[in-house]
Amino acid sequence: MGLFGKKSEVIKEFRVVYYEGSLPGIISDDALKISAEGEFLVIDDLTNHNQVKLKLDKIYGIEIYTEKTYMEKYKGNAPLAGGKKDFYVFHYLTKDNIEKRFDLCDVSAKTMGEIAKLVKIVQKNVKPKTYEI
Repeated sequence: MGLFGKKSEVIKEFRVVYYEGSLPGIISDDALKISAEGEFLVIDDLTNHNQVKLKLDKIYGIEIYTEKTYMEKYKGNAPLAGGKKDFYVFHYLTKDNIEKRFDLCDVSAKTMGEIAKLVKIVQKNVKPKTYEI
């Protein structure tokens, strides 16, 4: 960042656990390394050595939840004990423009800063939609 320049949103590599969703070839509880390379979010499966590249402009939303809130919203119940995990829900469009999502679990609570940067990048890239219901 320059003296008068804007701070750039550069994503540092971070690690999370894949919880569930639509990432073919990646299995629940696999350790993932997430990084940004150019216009792609790169998801490396450290367990099975698979890699997924998702164009950043295909991500249209990222939700951040505590474990309790995530479990209440997506599973219909809250954990009995107060969990210390954070959950990140990524909403994206496939190449065929089909809406999908995948959920990541942060057991270390050290990635929130990088997720916040990623949210800002996604918000800049989201294009307004017009649709009929």
